[in-house]
Amino acid sequence: KIKITGYLLSPQIARSRRKDISIFVNGRYIKNYRLIKAVIDGYHSFMMVGKYPIALIHLVMDPSLLDVNVHPQKFEVKFVNESVLAYYIEKFVKEALLNNSHQIPRAIKTIRKEEFETYTKEALDFGQVMINEEKEGIVKLNKLPELDYVGVFSGTYIVFENQEGLYLMDQHAAAERIRYEHYYETLANPSKIIKELLFSYQTKLTKQDLEVVAKHLNDFKVHGFKFNDKIEITGVPVWLLDSEIDLALESMVSMLQEKQMIDLAILRDRLAKDISCKGAIKANKALNITEIEAIVKDLRTCLNPYTCPHGRPTIIKLSHYDIERMFKRVV
Repeated sequence: KIKITGYLLSPQIARSRRKDISIFVNGRYIKNYRLIKAVIDGYHSFMMVGKYPIALIHLVMDPSLLDVNVHPQKFEVKFVNESVLAYYIEKFVKEALLNNSHQIPRAIKTIRKEEFETYTKEALDFGQVMINEEKEGIVKLNKLPELDYVGVFSGTYIVFENQEGLYLMDQHAAAERIRYEHYYETLANPSKIIKELLFSYQTKLTKQDLEVVAKHLNDFKVHGFKFNDKIEITGVPVWLLDSEIDLALESMVSMLQEKQMIDLAILRDRLAKDISCKGAIKANKALNITEIEAIVKDLRTCLNPYTCPHGRPTIIKLSHYDIERMFKRVV
Protein backbone atom coordinates (compact mmCIF):
# COMPACT_ATOMS: atom_id res chain seq x y z
CA LYS A 1 0.00 0.00 0.00
CA ILE A 2 3.03 2.28 -0.30
CA LYS A 3 4.44 3.92 -3.43
CA ILE A 4 7.96 5.34 -3.36
CA THR A 5 9.33 7.81 -5.92
CA GLY A 6 12.21 10.22 -5.69
CA TYR A 7 15.35 11.88 -6.97
CA LEU A 8 18.88 11.05 -5.85
CA LEU A 9 21.85 13.20 -6.75
CA SER A 10 25.18 11.67 -7.69
CA PRO A 11 27.36 10.63 -4.72
CA GLN A 12 29.98 13.07 -6.07
CA ILE A 13 27.73 15.89 -4.90
CA ALA A 14 28.05 15.58 -1.12
CA ARG A 15 27.12 17.75 1.83
CA SER A 16 28.57 18.06 5.33
CA ARG A 17 25.08 17.92 6.84
CA ARG A 18 22.05 15.70 6.44
CA LYS A 19 19.52 18.54 6.10
CA ASP A 20 19.52 18.24 2.30
CA ILE A 21 17.62 14.94 2.49
CA SER A 22 13.94 15.80 2.05
CA ILE A 23 11.08 13.37 2.65
CA PHE A 24 7.45 13.99 1.71
CA VAL A 25 4.43 11.90 2.64
CA ASN A 26 1.27 12.38 0.61
CA GLY A 27 2.63 15.77 -0.51
CA ARG A 28 3.54 16.97 2.99
CA TYR A 29 7.15 17.66 4.04
CA ILE A 30 7.97 15.61 7.15
CA LYS A 31 10.89 14.85 9.45
CA ASN A 32 11.70 11.29 10.45
CA TYR A 33 15.17 10.33 11.69
CA ARG A 34 14.89 6.65 10.80
CA LEU A 35 13.85 7.28 7.19
CA ILE A 36 16.58 9.90 6.71
CA LYS A 37 19.10 7.42 8.08
CA ALA A 38 17.77 4.82 5.63
CA VAL A 39 18.62 7.15 2.72
CA ILE A 40 22.11 7.75 4.18
CA ASP A 41 22.64 4.00 4.63
CA GLY A 42 21.59 3.48 1.00
CA TYR A 43 24.56 5.67 -0.02
CA HIS A 44 26.87 3.61 2.22
CA SER A 45 30.34 3.07 0.67
CA PHE A 46 29.51 5.51 -2.15
CA MET A 47 30.45 8.48 0.05
CA MET A 48 33.20 9.38 2.49
CA VAL A 49 32.38 9.01 6.18
CA GLY A 50 30.91 12.27 7.51
CA LYS A 51 29.46 13.28 4.14
CA TYR A 52 25.77 13.19 3.27
CA PRO A 53 23.76 13.02 0.02
CA ILE A 54 21.18 15.30 -1.53
CA ALA A 55 17.98 13.36 -2.04
CA LEU A 56 14.23 13.80 -2.27
CA ILE A 57 11.94 10.89 -1.39
CA HIS A 58 8.17 11.01 -1.89
CA LEU A 59 5.92 8.44 -0.21
CA VAL A 60 2.27 7.92 -1.07
CA MET A 61 0.40 5.74 1.40
CA ASP A 62 -2.84 5.09 3.21
CA PRO A 63 -3.16 7.80 5.93
CA SER A 64 -4.11 5.10 8.43
CA LEU A 65 -0.48 3.88 8.30
CA LEU A 66 0.93 7.05 9.86
CA ASP A 67 0.48 9.33 12.87
CA VAL A 68 0.93 13.06 12.23
CA ASN A 69 0.06 14.17 15.76
CA VAL A 70 3.57 13.68 17.17
CA HIS A 71 4.65 17.31 16.62
CA PRO A 72 2.58 20.54 17.04
CA GLN A 73 3.41 21.60 13.47
CA LYS A 74 2.94 18.03 12.20
CA PHE A 75 6.52 17.85 10.90
CA GLU A 76 7.47 14.71 12.80
CA VAL A 77 5.55 11.63 11.71
CA LYS A 78 5.44 8.07 13.03
CA PHE A 79 4.69 5.11 10.75
CA VAL A 80 3.22 1.67 11.22
CA ASN A 81 6.05 -0.85 10.66
CA GLU A 82 8.57 1.99 10.42
CA SER A 83 11.57 -0.34 10.44
CA VAL A 84 10.18 -2.24 7.43
CA LEU A 85 9.62 1.02 5.54
CA ALA A 86 13.17 2.14 6.36
CA TYR A 87 14.52 -1.20 5.10
CA TYR A 88 12.82 -0.77 1.72
CA ILE A 89 13.88 2.86 1.33
CA GLU A 90 17.52 1.88 1.98
CA LYS A 91 17.19 -1.04 -0.46
CA PHE A 92 15.65 1.13 -3.18
CA VAL A 93 18.29 3.85 -2.80
CA LYS A 94 21.12 1.31 -2.96
CA GLU A 95 19.65 -0.41 -6.03
CA ALA A 96 19.15 2.94 -7.80
CA LEU A 97 22.83 3.80 -7.22
CA LEU A 98 24.09 0.39 -8.23
CA ASN A 99 21.91 0.33 -11.34
CA ASN A 100 23.56 3.45 -12.76
CA SER A 101 26.89 4.11 -14.41
CA HIS A 102 28.46 7.03 -12.55
CA GLN A 103 30.83 9.64 -13.88
CA ILE A 104 34.42 9.05 -12.84
CA PRO A 105 35.39 12.06 -10.68
CA ARG A 106 37.45 14.73 -12.38
CA ALA A 107 40.86 15.55 -10.94
CA ILE A 108 40.12 19.23 -11.68
CA LYS A 109 36.44 20.06 -11.45
CA THR A 110 35.48 23.44 -12.89
CA ILE A 111 31.89 24.18 -13.86
CA ARG A 112 31.58 27.12 -16.19
CA LYS A 113 28.50 29.31 -15.84
CA GLU A 114 27.04 28.28 -19.21
CA GLU A 115 27.39 24.59 -18.25
CA PHE A 116 25.62 24.89 -14.90
CA GLU A 117 22.06 24.35 -16.14
CA THR A 118 23.02 21.22 -18.08
CA TYR A 119 25.12 19.97 -15.15
CA THR A 120 22.20 20.36 -12.73
CA LYS A 121 19.81 18.55 -15.05
CA GLU A 122 22.26 15.67 -15.50
CA ALA A 123 22.70 15.44 -11.73
CA LEU A 124 18.96 15.12 -11.25
CA ASP A 125 18.42 12.73 -14.14
CA PHE A 126 21.19 10.47 -12.81
CA GLY A 127 19.29 9.37 -9.77
CA GLN A 128 15.62 9.43 -10.63
CA VAL A 129 14.03 6.59 -8.72
CA MET A 130 10.77 5.03 -9.82
CA ILE A 131 10.30 1.90 -7.75
CA ASN A 132 7.60 -0.71 -8.11
CA GLU A 133 7.25 -4.38 -7.28
CA GLU A 134 8.36 -5.48 -10.73
CA LYS A 135 11.82 -3.84 -10.46
CA GLU A 136 13.99 -6.04 -8.30
CA GLY A 137 17.67 -6.83 -8.14
CA ILE A 138 20.80 -5.20 -9.50
CA VAL A 139 21.49 -4.70 -13.20
CA LYS A 140 25.03 -5.50 -14.30
CA LEU A 141 26.43 -2.59 -16.32
CA ASN A 142 29.76 -1.87 -17.97
CA LYS A 143 30.59 0.95 -15.56
CA LEU A 144 34.22 1.63 -16.52
CA PRO A 145 35.43 2.87 -19.92
CA GLU A 146 38.00 1.03 -22.03
CA LEU A 147 41.45 1.86 -20.68
CA ASP A 148 44.93 1.48 -22.16
CA TYR A 149 47.75 0.95 -19.66
CA VAL A 150 50.46 3.65 -19.60
CA GLY A 151 52.50 3.08 -16.43
CA VAL A 152 52.64 3.57 -12.67
CA PHE A 153 53.07 6.87 -10.87
CA SER A 154 54.64 7.12 -7.40
CA GLY A 155 54.46 3.34 -6.97
CA THR A 156 50.76 3.60 -6.09
CA TYR A 157 48.71 5.05 -8.94
CA ILE A 158 48.24 3.05 -12.12
CA VAL A 159 48.03 5.38 -15.15
CA PHE A 160 45.70 4.67 -18.08
CA GLU A 161 44.55 6.63 -21.11
CA ASN A 162 41.79 6.63 -23.71
CA GLN A 163 40.36 9.14 -26.18
CA GLU A 164 38.86 11.18 -23.32
CA GLY A 165 42.04 11.73 -21.30
CA LEU A 166 44.19 10.26 -18.53
CA TYR A 167 43.01 8.12 -15.62
CA LEU A 168 44.73 7.44 -12.29
CA MET A 169 43.72 4.30 -10.39
CA ASP A 170 44.64 3.90 -6.71
CA GLN A 171 45.83 0.29 -6.58
CA HIS A 172 45.09 -0.09 -2.85
CA ALA A 173 41.58 1.43 -3.06
CA ALA A 174 40.76 -0.69 -6.13
CA ALA A 175 41.98 -3.90 -4.46
CA GLU A 176 39.97 -2.99 -1.34
CA ARG A 177 36.76 -2.61 -3.36
CA ILE A 178 37.32 -5.94 -5.13
CA ARG A 179 37.94 -7.83 -1.87
CA TYR A 180 35.14 -6.02 -0.05
CA GLU A 181 32.49 -7.04 -2.57
CA HIS A 182 33.80 -10.61 -2.60
CA TYR A 183 33.60 -10.95 1.18
CA TYR A 184 30.36 -8.98 1.47
CA GLU A 185 28.71 -11.39 -0.96
CA THR A 186 30.28 -14.40 0.74
CA LEU A 187 29.03 -13.26 4.15
CA ALA A 188 25.48 -12.80 2.88
CA ASN A 189 25.06 -16.58 3.00
CA PRO A 190 28.19 -17.91 4.67
CA SER A 191 28.82 -21.61 4.53
CA LYS A 192 27.91 -23.37 7.77
CA ILE A 193 30.71 -25.87 7.26
CA ILE A 194 33.40 -25.68 9.93
CA LYS A 195 37.00 -26.38 8.93
CA GLU A 196 38.61 -28.48 11.67
CA LEU A 197 42.22 -27.48 12.34
CA LEU A 198 44.94 -30.11 12.56
CA PHE A 199 46.59 -28.13 15.37
CA SER A 200 44.85 -25.70 17.71
CA TYR A 201 45.36 -22.05 16.80
CA GLN A 202 46.53 -19.63 19.47
CA THR A 203 45.06 -16.23 18.69
CA LYS A 204 46.88 -12.93 19.03
CA LEU A 205 43.99 -11.50 21.06
CA THR A 206 44.71 -9.75 24.34
CA LYS A 207 43.85 -11.28 27.69
CA GLN A 208 40.86 -8.93 27.98
CA ASP A 209 39.62 -9.94 24.53
CA LEU A 210 39.93 -13.63 25.39
CA GLU A 211 37.78 -13.02 28.47
CA VAL A 212 35.08 -11.65 26.16
CA VAL A 213 35.40 -14.73 23.95
CA ALA A 214 35.06 -17.03 26.97
CA LYS A 215 31.80 -15.33 27.97
CA HIS A 216 30.30 -15.63 24.48
CA LEU A 217 31.44 -19.04 23.24
CA ASN A 218 27.96 -19.84 21.93
CA ASP A 219 27.88 -16.67 19.83
CA PHE A 220 31.18 -17.61 18.23
CA LYS A 221 30.03 -21.21 17.70
CA VAL A 222 26.95 -19.99 15.80
CA HIS A 223 29.30 -18.20 13.40
CA GLY A 224 31.57 -21.21 12.86
CA PHE A 225 34.31 -20.80 15.50
CA LYS A 226 35.17 -23.71 17.81
CA PHE A 227 37.34 -23.35 20.93
CA ASN A 228 38.88 -25.85 23.35
CA ASP A 229 39.04 -25.43 27.14
CA LYS A 230 42.17 -23.26 26.80
CA ILE A 231 40.27 -20.84 24.52
CA GLU A 232 42.39 -21.97 21.58
CA ILE A 233 40.70 -22.25 18.21
CA THR A 234 40.12 -25.78 16.92
CA GLY A 235 37.74 -24.95 14.06
CA VAL A 236 36.97 -21.95 11.82
CA PRO A 237 34.40 -21.15 9.10
CA VAL A 238 35.40 -22.72 5.80
CA TRP A 239 35.11 -19.35 4.00
CA LEU A 240 37.69 -17.66 6.25
CA LEU A 241 41.38 -17.72 5.33
CA ASP A 242 43.79 -18.76 8.09
CA SER A 243 45.63 -15.47 7.75
CA GLU A 244 42.43 -13.56 8.60
CA ILE A 245 41.31 -15.49 11.71
CA ASP A 246 42.56 -12.87 14.17
CA LEU A 247 41.05 -10.07 12.11
CA ALA A 248 37.62 -11.71 12.19
CA LEU A 249 37.85 -12.38 15.92
CA GLU A 250 38.88 -8.79 16.66
CA SER A 251 35.83 -7.48 14.78
CA MET A 252 33.50 -9.84 16.63
CA VAL A 253 34.99 -9.07 20.04
CA SER A 254 34.73 -5.35 19.36
CA MET A 255 31.05 -5.72 18.50
CA LEU A 256 30.35 -7.77 21.61
CA GLN A 257 31.99 -5.10 23.74
CA GLU A 258 29.93 -2.38 22.09
CA LYS A 259 26.54 -4.09 21.75
CA GLN A 260 26.72 -7.23 23.91
CA MET A 261 25.62 -9.12 20.81
CA ILE A 262 26.77 -9.87 17.27
CA ASP A 263 24.65 -7.93 14.78
CA LEU A 264 24.91 -9.93 11.55
CA ALA A 265 24.25 -6.97 9.24
CA ILE A 266 26.89 -4.79 10.92
CA LEU A 267 29.33 -7.70 11.26
CA ARG A 268 28.99 -8.48 7.57
CA ASP A 269 29.91 -4.94 6.55
CA ARG A 270 32.60 -4.42 9.20
CA LEU A 271 34.26 -7.77 8.62
CA ALA A 272 34.24 -7.30 4.86
CA LYS A 273 35.81 -3.87 5.30
CA ASP A 274 38.45 -5.03 7.78
CA ILE A 275 39.48 -8.05 5.76
CA SER A 276 39.48 -6.18 2.45
CA CYS A 277 41.52 -3.26 3.84
CA LYS A 278 44.21 -5.20 5.66
CA GLY A 279 44.54 -7.84 2.97
CA ALA A 280 44.47 -5.55 -0.06
CA ILE A 281 47.45 -4.62 -2.20
CA LYS A 282 49.33 -1.84 -0.42
CA ALA A 283 50.57 1.46 -1.78
CA ASN A 284 54.13 1.39 -3.13
CA LYS A 285 53.92 -2.34 -3.87
CA ALA A 286 55.34 -3.01 -7.33
CA LEU A 287 52.87 -4.84 -9.58
CA ASN A 288 53.59 -6.62 -12.84
CA ILE A 289 51.38 -6.16 -15.90
CA THR A 290 49.51 -9.41 -15.24
CA GLU A 291 48.55 -8.23 -11.74
CA ILE A 292 47.48 -4.84 -13.10
CA GLU A 293 45.31 -6.44 -15.76
CA ALA A 294 43.74 -8.66 -13.08
CA ILE A 295 42.86 -5.60 -10.94
CA VAL A 296 41.17 -3.85 -13.87
CA LYS A 297 39.31 -7.01 -14.86
CA ASP A 298 38.09 -7.66 -11.30
CA LEU A 299 37.16 -4.02 -10.72
CA ARG A 300 34.95 -4.15 -13.82
CA THR A 301 32.91 -6.92 -12.21
CA CYS A 302 32.20 -4.84 -9.08
CA LEU A 303 28.75 -3.39 -8.53
CA ASN A 304 30.39 -0.16 -7.37
CA PRO A 305 33.84 0.16 -8.98
CA TYR A 306 34.10 3.90 -8.25
CA THR A 307 34.93 3.97 -4.53
CA CYS A 308 36.63 1.87 -1.89
CA PRO A 309 34.46 0.59 1.00
CA HIS A 310 35.22 3.80 2.93
CA GLY A 311 34.06 6.08 0.11
CA ARG A 312 37.45 7.14 -1.32
CA PRO A 313 37.67 7.14 -5.13
CA THR A 314 39.32 4.16 -6.80
CA ILE A 315 39.87 6.05 -10.06
CA ILE A 316 39.91 9.69 -11.16
CA LYS A 317 39.96 11.32 -14.57
CA LEU A 318 42.11 14.08 -16.02
CA SER A 319 40.36 15.10 -19.23
CA HIS A 320 41.95 16.56 -22.38
CA TYR A 321 40.29 19.86 -21.47
CA ASP A 322 41.83 19.78 -17.97
CA ILE A 323 45.31 19.15 -19.38
CA GLU A 324 45.04 21.80 -22.11
CA ARG A 325 43.77 24.27 -19.53
CA MET A 326 46.80 23.67 -17.32
CA PHE A 327 49.05 24.36 -20.31
CA LYS A 328 47.04 27.52 -21.11
CA ARG A 329 46.03 26.14 -24.51
CA VAL A 330 42.43 26.95 -23.54
CA VAL A 331 41.10 29.43 -21.00
